[in-house]
Order: sequence, then C-alpha cells, then structure tokens
Amino acid sequence: NNNLSCAAHVFYPDSIIMATGLYFQEKKDSLWRFYNKEGMLVSEENYSKGLKKGIERVFYPDGKVYEEFQWENEKKSGQWTQYFENGKPMKACKYLDDKRHGFMRTYNTNGSVSMQGMFNNGVKDSIWNYYDNNGELEIQLMYKRGIVKNQDELDKYMEQKNQFRK
Repeated sequence: NNNLSCAAHVFYPDSIIMATGLYFQEKKDSLWRFYNKEGMLVSEENYSKGLKKGIERVFYPDGKVYEEFQWENEKKSGQWTQYFENGKPMKACKYLDDKRHGFMRTYNTNGSVSMQGMFNNGVKDSIWNYYDNNGELEIQLMYKRGIVKNQDELDKYMEQKNQFRK
C-alpha cells in the first residue's frame, strides 16, 4: 500500500509472540491480537487509524470468550458482556462515552438473574432488583443519581443478612 501499511509482530524477550496486527501510517489499524508468555491468545482489539473501534474480546485460558465490549474513538460505547466459563452471560450492560448507561443485568452461575436495574451516565438511577440464587426477589432499592433513596430498607435487609450469617 505504497509503504503506508505494515504487518507488526511483537515478541517477548524469549521470542514468543506478544502481539500481531497492522499499522497504517504508523498507527494501529484493523485487528490486533495479544498473547501471554505461554503463547496463548489473551485478547483481541480492533483499531481504525490508531483509535480503538469495534469489538474487543478478552479470553479465558481455554480460549472461550470472557468479555466483549464495543469501542468508538477510544471510548467504550455499546454493548458490554461478561461470560462465565460455561459460555452463559455473567453481566450485560451498555456503555456510552466510557460510562455504563442503560439497563444492566447480572446472573448467577445457574443462569438466574441476580441483579438488574438502570445506569444513567455511570451511576445507578431507578429501581434495582436483587435476587437470591433461585431468582426470588430479595430486595428492591430505589437509586437517584447513585444514591439509595430507601436506605432504611437496605439497613434492615443487611441486618437480617448479618444475623443469618452468625
């Protein structure tokens, strides 16, 4: 490409591959893959003209996806999902300008919902439901700009939990 592009292969001191990708006009471009010192794929990132853009994936040691999220101009923007090793979702939310924004849900290992609610500009905002391992509602909290509005209910709930643990 008129000497504007080149493939890059970055190595650890012991000659094991650390990263591979492309440069275009001396900036990262397209898919980059990163490896640990054992040569196993750790993550993949997409770039456009030096800026992170598109899907980034982080992997478990066995190669299954642990986490994936969207980037737009160096900021997390779009869907973010973390997975258990069995491939089922652990957490799911959207980002906007590097902050959680929108509906978020977390799951127990058995697949039942453990928590759900809304983020607004990086803080909890609205009703948040918290569930036990069987998916039964344990407590419902109201957040306004990140602050719990029904603190008395939370205190009572925490007191009951602490008594149960004794």
